[in-house]
Amino acid sequence: MKTRYTTAVLIIMLAIGGTLATKALANHGDGDRRPGNCRDSSGEKHRGRMADMARVLDLTAAQQQQIEAILAATREANRPIREKLRQNKQALRAAAKADPVDREEIRSLTTAGGNLKADLLLSRIAIRKQIEAVLTPEQREMKEKIRPLLKHRFGKRHMHHRGPGPYEPADS
Repeated sequence: MKTRYTTAVLIIMLAIGGTLATKALANHGDGDRRPGNCRDSSGEKHRGRMADMARVLDLTAAQQQQIEAILAATREANRPIREKLRQNKQALRAAAKADPVDREEIRSLTTAGGNLKADLLLSRIAIRKQIEAVLTPEQREMKEKIRPLLKHRFGKRHMHHRGPGPYEPADS
């Protein structure tokens, strides 16, 4: 009697475990855990954010088109910078693997990478300013009110892949 009960419990636990494992694989089955690849495509991620922004801020169709045009133009303008940054990272990896490590080359590559990241940051600041110019004063006020609420969602990107949940510990 005990063995039958134990066997039945074991089978049920295996079935539940298999179901949970299947769901986990369905959510991230492609194995691509790099930041920025949490959804099927980058375009889908941007469309989702745009739809959220349009809904929450009650954007008009004209405002949505203006913002989309701003984002598309800057995406094209930043493409060469992103490509240079990618090449810089590859060169840095190669320099780090070299048998006699050339410290000066690594130092110059990291400096160049930092400058490229600074260029992208400046571009993001300019994009924000352009988008704010499209918004009405009420929409800007609403955007500033909801920004702290979205911090857990957009503040630290994709931390759910690397650590505990999206909530940060309280500041002391």
